[in-house]
Amino acid sequence: MVQRFWQAPNMATENGLKAVDLFQAMEEGKVKVVWIMSTNPMVSLPDTAQVRRALEKCELVIVSDCKAHTDTTAMADVLLPATGWSEKDGTVTNSERRISRQRGLLPAPGDARHDWWAICEVAKSLGFAAAFSYQHAHEIFAEHAALSAFENNGKRDFDIGHFSQMTKMEYDALTPVQWPVPKGRPEGTKRMFEDRRFFTPDGRARFIAITPSLPKAQASQEWPFTLNTGRVRDQWHTMTRTGDAASLAKHTAQPYVEIHPKDAQHLGIKDKTLVRITSANGEVLLKAKWSRAVAPGNVFVPIHWTQQFANVSVVSNLIPQIVDPLSGQPESKHAQVRLEAVTNVCYGMVVSVESLILSDCLYWCHVPSEQGFHYEVVWPAGQTHETLKQGYQDDAESVEWLEYLNPVTQQIRLAKLVDQKLNLLMYLHSQPESIVADWLISTLTIDTALSAQERLAMLVGMPANIEEKGEIVCSCYQVGTKQIEKAVSNGVDSVEGLGSTLRCGTNCGSCLPELKRFFSVRLEVSV
Repeated sequence: MVQRFWQAPNMATENGLKAVDLFQAMEEGKVKVVWIMSTNPMVSLPDTAQVRRALEKCELVIVSDCKAHTDTTAMADVLLPATGWSEKDGTVTNSERRISRQRGLLPAPGDARHDWWAICEVAKSLGFAAAFSYQHAHEIFAEHAALSAFENNGKRDFDIGHFSQMTKMEYDALTPVQWPVPKGRPEGTKRMFEDRRFFTPDGRARFIAITPSLPKAQASQEWPFTLNTGRVRDQWHTMTRTGDAASLAKHTAQPYVEIHPKDAQHLGIKDKTLVRITSANGEVLLKAKWSRAVAPGNVFVPIHWTQQFANVSVVSNLIPQIVDPLSGQPESKHAQVRLEAVTNVCYGMVVSVESLILSDCLYWCHVPSEQGFHYEVVWPAGQTHETLKQGYQDDAESVEWLEYLNPVTQQIRLAKLVDQKLNLLMYLHSQPESIVADWLISTLTIDTALSAQERLAMLVGMPANIEEKGEIVCSCYQVGTKQIEKAVSNGVDSVEGLGSTLRCGTNCGSCLPELKRFFSVRLEVSV
């Protein structure tokens, strides 16, 4: 049908490859050119090692993205700057079938171009100028509408044929409407199937019986833990955009593996210490998070962190390429793994005025901040203050090192001053420490020499007159656990009371479930 509509005798006669099949064919040399738009398969597809091998084998990898640095753009032979959401011009359709006109809020920056324009320009260069002569998005939309009505006559649910002759002026004036919008019905369709007829040959609905099945991989002696993957509250997909927001990182600063305390104790894994997770496909390093939110024998890892933010924590390294035979959808939320504590290490934090290559670290995680660069790190054991300093020396004449060394606790704290201003800060300890980095990072922007009091506070970790917020719960107003606990101890007895006192929970509301837990835990203790 599409062949007839386009009058294209060389149309494909078979289905295209699904995502996992595509990358397998790429590694086999059957696909020699791939164009990746607005997605990050080096993080989102299972078995990252296989995806990497496929992209390395492919003769030409083109990537269009509005972010220059992603795990996938790093694999590109040709990188094209694309427009982001606030710069796009076209239509969007929501889950209630409502088509709305979207206009760019901002002009496209630099050399960024819309994807449809890039496709047309490449097609023209390949000799298909006549078929890709579009000058504006409305021409593509009108053709899309014409195709939806082609040989339809009520046989297919999607029909927006009313727009097939749309002019640019009409396109720009388009008001939200729900499809189907067939010719003669410009008002669209608010509710479907009111006539009790469905889009089947006899008009009757079809029920398709399915047989539920468990995931293919099951726990074994070699792989005793079931890995579940998912999201955290304040991040989205692979953090290509939300990762830029320092306020969101304050809620969950690092990737982690959530493990039941009984399992952790059995394996000798302490809370917040480094864990190696291994599957038949690969391994990752993550900080442990003790939690009774997961059942014994299960662990949870968030999907968001990429190699742009953490060097060895991409969870898709662990996921096998097991797919549903019909849809091709992989079992991305499931894998069988084993865990082990990583020993002979020391934990720390690095704050710097410039980005760093932390090749001496076993694990590092870049935590976005408004100023400077903040890294949570794990070094191999045996670091000394001299070896740490040696890795960050430079030729500046006015370099001064402030040092705090505690041989009993094996605690090392170093501050590098250039022209008496903070340039680099390193904390190291044999055990994980909870240090609020906000004030330390803010000192990087002070354009004056540090006072004696500030120098001392830097090695301590915080000046005496700064309130410690604790772990951030409300990202909108940057309210932390210690502030909430203080308010509760002072008599606040409801979430609404916290909102009145601290403003937390009064804006986006995403922190409300966590705020309620402060009172549910208190109730359990009193009972």
